[in-house]
Amino acid sequence: MTTNNRMTQLIRCVSAAAALALVPCFASAAATTAPRSHGEVGTFALGGDLGLDFGSNGLGAGLRLDGNGYYTLAELAPNVLFDLGGSLAFMHNGCSVGDCGISKFQISGDGRIRYKLQPNISLYGDAGLGLVFASGTGTWGGSTTGGVFKITGGGMYQVKDQLYLVFEPLGLNFDFGAGTGSYFHYSIVAGVQYRF
Repeated sequence: MTTNNRMTQLIRCVSAAAALALVPCFASAAATTAPRSHGEVGTFALGGDLGLDFGSNGLGAGLRLDGNGYYTLAELAPNVLFDLGGSLAFMHNGCSVGDCGISKFQISGDGRIRYKLQPNISLYGDAGLGLVFASGTGTWGGSTTGGVFKITGGGMYQVKDQLYLVFEPLGLNFDFGAGTGSYFHYSIVAGVQYRF
């Protein structure tokens, strides 16, 4: 065997050994950067949001304040989580024309599906059913109680280990069965969530 052939074989052996030695390093790095959504099953999150509520039937834009809590019940598929929880919201809308307004408390039970795009970025959508308690002035005068069906969607960004920023640009709410009649309102909120 010539010196050149021996040198070529030596270089190949050293290269193969180096590649095998680096495999655990690459595996460790992949495990570090891959989403670990299964670790969130059994955890609980509390959050708060502030935003705008856009009414219909002559109601204008108003303030919306939400508080919510979710328990991560299961991992439905890799990086797909199912949360079960509820929310309590306060809204106040004035009339777009005339002197009137309405204040509402909304309480609902929600089911949420979250998809982890990245270890620190998630998208979610949820649906809920609950009760709404309303009190109005002017043409919306009086108090009433009814039901609410809602569909929301948004995203979360993990700022620290347990702290998330939340942005929810899609909030569809349909109030029904109240003395003021059925009507639709749309909300946009942003807030924070802390996972225990």
